[in-house]
Amino acid sequence: MFGCGAMEQWSFPIHIPPTIQVHEAMIERGAYPSPYNYYNFPKSVCTSVNEVICHGIPDARELQNGDIINVDITAYLNGFHGDLNETFTVGFTFPTPNQLLSWTTLPPTPVLSQTISYS
Repeated sequence: MFGCGAMEQWSFPIHIPPTIQVHEAMIERGAYPSPYNYYNFPKSVCTSVNEVICHGIPDARELQNGDIINVDITAYLNGFHGDLNETFTVGFTFPTPNQLLSWTTLPPTPVLSQTISYS
């Protein structure tokens, strides 16, 4: 289940904060949003828009055409924390962000195809 079903609740366009929906979706499924109140973090989900690297705090900012948003959901369920995140583009974006996002979803490839011996 994708974030204890939290992300399936959304429809686009979305407005930040979807934190109430995320919080409620987790509680309904017997989970708890891990970030909430962790070192006084005020929300149940992290959202990072554009140049924000990670663990952004959702606010009342309306997403704009061309924005890139990363949504990070961590749920505590049955004694374990499970973390996932997904990056979305909003409306029309130029090819560069779309190409970057497609590269980040590719499976990792080995950097070295052979073992190097220094003996």
